[in-house]
Amino acid sequence: MHDAAIAAWDVKRQSDTARPITLVRVLAARQALPDEAGVTEERGGKLLARSFNPAGGFSWRDPADWIPYQTAVFVSPAFPGFVSGHSTFSRAAASVLTDLTGSGFFPGGLYEMTAAPGFIRSDSSTNDSPVRLQWATYADAADQAGQSRIWGGIHIEPDDLAGRRIGHEVGLDAVALARRYFTGQAP
Repeated sequence: MHDAAIAAWDVKRQSDTARPITLVRVLAARQALPDEAGVTEERGGKLLARSFNPAGGFSWRDPADWIPYQTAVFVSPAFPGFVSGHSTFSRAAASVLTDLTGSGFFPGGLYEMTAAPGFIRSDSSTNDSPVRLQWATYADAADQAGQSRIWGGIHIEPDDLAGRRIGHEVGLDAVALARRYFTGQAP
């Protein structure tokens, strides 16, 4: 995990990229927000963005006031978005577990958990019934950890996908190095 942290933060400091909240607001200020079905909509000559509504659900709002799907007190991280640390760490762990156990699958072939009502924190009752999550492989669980940051408006897809790739390589490298130590072949 330490190697994954070094890799992710090295990329973050080299790229210095914006988060979705900044991207949406800056593009709106420049009047350059793309017109995309389900994401933006023109009403009365004004382009609106689909946004999380803290009172519940989603609504169309001025992109200059766009907010991610988070609680009202959430502050988007003040460090670069590219790459996603969640994706990097999760995929590194999945690669290590896959290599060490000899299988990419969870024991028994499936891991399942149920999030109780209220488990998902938001300002409204969006999680008023149980949510069942299932993963067949460690990579499935890792990918969903990274995707959750997209769904929450913290990252964009390239942050997630690059983080997965980096994490996978770091995990494999870490296991290979550990094996060299365990077999006495490390310098």
